[in-house]
Amino acid sequence: NLNVSIGEGDLVLENLKLKSEALDDLELPIQVCGGTLGALRLRIPWKKLKSEPAVISLENLFILVSPRSTSDSNVEAQRNRELKIKKRNLQLAELMNTKSSDADAPKDDNSGGYFSSYTSLIVNNLQIYIDRVHIRYEDATSNPKNPFVMGITLEQIHAETTNENWESSFLSSNISQIVHKLVSLKNLAVYWNSGSYPSSFTSNEQMKEKMSTSIHTNENPQEHDYVLHPINATLKVVMNRDPVPDMEIPKMTLNFVFDEIALSLSATQYRDLLDTIEYFQRCNKFGKYNHHRPSIPLSQDPMAYWRFILKCKQEEVSKRRNRWKWSEMKKMKELRLEYIELYCKKKKSKKNTLQSPDLEKFEELETDLEYETILLFRSLADKYLEKDKAYANVKKQELADQSKQSWFGSMWNYIPGAGSVDLSLQLTDEIMKEIHQEMHDQEDKPFQVHDIPKDYVKMRFNFELTTGSIELRDNNSDDSRIARASFNGYHISLEKRQDSMSFCGDLVSMEVMDYYTKNTKFPHLISQSATEEDDDDPYFFTMMVDVNPLDSIADYRLLLSMKPLNIILSKSFLNRVVNFFSKPITQMRRRKMEELNVKAYTRLKEIR
Repeated sequence: NLNVSIGEGDLVLENLKLKSEALDDLELPIQVCGGTLGALRLRIPWKKLKSEPAVISLENLFILVSPRSTSDSNVEAQRNRELKIKKRNLQLAELMNTKSSDADAPKDDNSGGYFSSYTSLIVNNLQIYIDRVHIRYEDATSNPKNPFVMGITLEQIHAETTNENWESSFLSSNISQIVHKLVSLKNLAVYWNSGSYPSSFTSNEQMKEKMSTSIHTNENPQEHDYVLHPINATLKVVMNRDPVPDMEIPKMTLNFVFDEIALSLSATQYRDLLDTIEYFQRCNKFGKYNHHRPSIPLSQDPMAYWRFILKCKQEEVSKRRNRWKWSEMKKMKELRLEYIELYCKKKKSKKNTLQSPDLEKFEELETDLEYETILLFRSLADKYLEKDKAYANVKKQELADQSKQSWFGSMWNYIPGAGSVDLSLQLTDEIMKEIHQEMHDQEDKPFQVHDIPKDYVKMRFNFELTTGSIELRDNNSDDSRIARASFNGYHISLEKRQDSMSFCGDLVSMEVMDYYTKNTKFPHLISQSATEEDDDDPYFFTMMVDVNPLDSIADYRLLLSMKPLNIILSKSFLNRVVNFFSKPITQMRRRKMEELNVKAYTRLKEIR
């Protein structure tokens, strides 16, 4: 569903379906099995920009992902995916190049002041609301004997403009140069359910219902096997827009506050994680050779897989050797000249397009050439264009018309069928007059050229964590805990100055508990010793690092302070922790050795 009200500045999209190639940019062997977006709302009140904020709202985003099979024989689909990724990367590279050239281009003082204040007013009061997100990954492919389901859930994340008391408010353009932003995070969690089989959803409605009810909330807690237990956090941002440095207020201040972060990892989750990483590495390494892969199982014809490996290696070596042949070098030279000619012709055209048959030839070249080669050819073509007066005139006209372009051009990329909707999203002259009446041009303050003091803090970053813990388990039950490390009062502070930087980290307390040794008399393997100085200094551990410290000629300075610790060594406990991380790796190696033994035995039988 699509509702548009240009006069009021409202755009509402509801019940959107995610395209299957939406995650192809990640370049991972995964596929989108289903994805929906409940609502996307965009509100920019053109007529009331001095009193109402711009709002972006996103609700009920559900994405179901699964691994892409390595035995997929659809070579054409694989090539199309790779081609789409290459084209998107080329578009991004061209956009970055355009932004760089636009930054160096002269700007119109009259329009620049207006649009600068226009954009600044929108950004400073922009509000973002994201509610109910669930991304679920179901895997029964990387290790068919041990399927699992993992997911990321989020109840909400809200970003608002506030006053100095962190209360939601509207920031007028002529009141203050200090902008306060408050970001609140609620119930972000990561779960990993080992032994769970993929869901068999019969419809999108069933998928949305299941994934919506699986999101952890305070009113509806979920019993997942969490790797990251639900966390709540706030981020307070203070931005100083004044071009003249204020010694009391940095240009940017970030304050992260977390109530609790609890991490836990079971042996089965760790095993599944290693299997998944190995599967992804194998797919990335051999994915381009899938069209050579045998369609029969390994146990039925091992020799077919040996031929597959040899063919892959031969193709890789041949490609590397052929690159240095005179015939290939001559061919590459011809392709370079042809591509540069067509690329320059495209850039010189008013609409930045080519006509047939040049267009078909240009697309053919970009399909056959590698991404790095195309970037090299484009950089060479740009050198030619810099000296071309015709291109300079076209570029000047594009910059003059840039302010008249629509804001909504790139919104339709991942919405099926949106390209066929004929909408006029250009602002009318009447609306533009109302905007001009509502807003007044503001002249930017001239920057005062002076020396910035060395002790001026440009950026300050603070991180506070009330409590945190890390647990190791045999399985996902509470009775199977092996070890637990907990810490309280964790604080990090980072300050960036003109030519120096300082870091400080504090920790109030920490301990490591032994749950593996039964009936032990020493459950606290690592604990803090009580001293008489505890009342004077609450911190158990302090570390300070300075780069180019202001009060010293040294390049680096490191200060460490730690109170006494009680440490108890338990051989059985240490062996169990080491075995926790090494056993899955040993099992993977043993499984590979067994596969090699089967191949060798089959080959010996054939020889006999």
